[in-house]
Amino acid sequence: DGTGLLELVKEGDRKGISERAHALKGVAGTLGIVEIQNVSKALEIGAKEEANLSELKDLCNELIVKLDRFKEDYRVYVTWRESSREKEEIIEETCDVPELMTLLTKLENLVKTKDTRANDLIDANRYKLEACLGEKGLALMALIDNFEFESAKALLQEIRGPF
Repeated sequence: DGTGLLELVKEGDRKGISERAHALKGVAGTLGIVEIQNVSKALEIGAKEEANLSELKDLCNELIVKLDRFKEDYRVYVTWRESSREKEEIIEETCDVPELMTLLTKLENLVKTKDTRANDLIDANRYKLEACLGEKGLALMALIDNFEFESAKALLQEIRGPF
């Protein structure tokens, strides 16, 4: 960790700095975190080549910033990934294909006859349409909400194609 490296710099422990930077460089390389790998490499070389301790401290501070940024990016990714899994589970539970097909057939019949009850059916099934059809579901709802039944009919036929 970067703060441990700063302590080694304060102590002037070049061997410790070099060893810790080398280990961090290897881990960063394995994970493909090039920025951290490069700074760790510079720190390792600087420690071995007797660089000024002030330069080593600056490299440690740069490394700490990059490590903190990586930790935050990783935290955001993990949070996003967990959220994505929950959404996938909700979609699996929500998107019963036969039920969705029945809904789309009802909508298509209402839209063909320009029946405004299509709006009521959309209102009652907004979440399902968005969860199961994504952007196309949103587009379909907007068309029906705006009474653009011809365009809605064409989109419904496009959506039902894969099913």
